[in-house]
Amino acid sequence: RSDFSVFKSNEISIDAGIPIFDNDRDAYYIEIKIDQDGEFYSINERSKGFRWFFSFILLTQFRAHRILGKYPVFLIDEPASNLHPSAQQKLLKAFEEIGEFYKGSVVYSTHSHYLINPLWLENSYVVINESVNYNEITASNKFSEGIKIYHYRRFVNDFPSKTDYLQVVLDILKYQPSQLDKIS
Repeated sequence: RSDFSVFKSNEISIDAGIPIFDNDRDAYYIEIKIDQDGEFYSINERSKGFRWFFSFILLTQFRAHRILGKYPVFLIDEPASNLHPSAQQKLLKAFEEIGEFYKGSVVYSTHSHYLINPLWLENSYVVINESVNYNEITASNKFSEGIKIYHYRRFVNDFPSKTDYLQVVLDILKYQPSQLDKIS
């Protein structure tokens, strides 16, 4: 059973054994299936994003249970890759539950506005490579030292021309509403 609300209602089936077609008696397999609307699907039948999300839930819960009471810290680079917006929002909820249930922390980088919780901006940092001209990346400026890290509040204060507190994060992410968004 999952401690995370995103998988609380799903049943997971795990089958393990020795493949009957393999002559190597040291070979073993584990097959994981998850229930979706009364039908079981192998994890390998799901999308790449689902497999990543499922692995994330499985590994973070396993690790957090092993070190319960030791305040785990999970470092994740670009977790939004291969996840559609609703899955990104579920992932954001899972990050929150790691903090609440395990008293752990999640440190992650993102370019996705779906993974930004405005309530967490006080604990956020903006990382900018000021030495790179992204319009003209050449070998000479590609690895220059010019990375600046700003606490979010300080970044907002340093750029007072922004229209509001949240506009800064939208600008950093280079947010562009889709044609379906009703935002002008």
